[in-house]
Amino acid sequence: MKKFLAFVCFLYASLIIFIWLKGDLNNYIAPNMQIYIKSSVFFLIIIGIVLFVNKINYRFKVSDLILLLPFILIMFTSDGVLSVDIAKVKATSKSRNKTEINEIKKDENKQNDNIIENTPITQNKIEDFYFDIEESTYSYLADYLTYMTGARKYVGKTIKAKGFAVDYSEYLTDDYFAFGRYMITCCAADAEFTGFMVKYPSDKIEYGKWYEVEGYLELGKDSEGYDIMTINPTSVKEVSQGDSNNNVYSCDSYGKGECEKLQKYDLEY
Repeated sequence: MKKFLAFVCFLYASLIIFIWLKGDLNNYIAPNMQIYIKSSVFFLIIIGIVLFVNKINYRFKVSDLILLLPFILIMFTSDGVLSVDIAKVKATSKSRNKTEINEIKKDENKQNDNIIENTPITQNKIEDFYFDIEESTYSYLADYLTYMTGARKYVGKTIKAKGFAVDYSEYLTDDYFAFGRYMITCCAADAEFTGFMVKYPSDKIEYGKWYEVEGYLELGKDSEGYDIMTINPTSVKEVSQGDSNNNVYSCDSYGKGECEKLQKYDLEY
């Protein structure tokens, strides 16, 4: 039954090639890790050929069928796209800034302290956003602007971002809601929700729907009293997902990589 192991090697090589050519690898593997999964195709084929043509002592066991389980799960239960419905499960507690802060001066000409009552609304539209969040820098800026102490200097700065709303009630009071994407560092198995907190009643949005939020950054508190940066919105509107992916990925290379776009912000830590 040594041919069974050869069959498994050829099967997974074919599966990787199929997903690769279909253009769906990003649903399973972060772009910076795909070179490894693509390289494995060559080795799987070589191992499969060796197992097929050489005499190797191997006794098939029923338990070996478990090798087919990942193939079955991928081919018959999912297209690899993480559902927005599991965001609450994927959401993890972030490290929070516990330092007490005195009054922070806001940009008096830009700050809007009123909760917007209509859903969706569009008023005081801002043409030039300081942070116009792109997919390449989404995960980095979402975590930085929400939790890092250095982000306080951006209070009053304008921001625009898009993502799906999630139930983050464990971490936020009722007058806030969270929206964002899944951040994948390595593969879909380690996906983690990353996004922004919005000063807007959570009962006025629908979890799982996509929203585009425009507004100003300000200092807020989570449900445990820890400091977080939030968005005080001038516009919260439901939008279609369109071509946007549920996933965003960590940017690892600053010189000529996607992180290069972060350099214009002069981020402090």
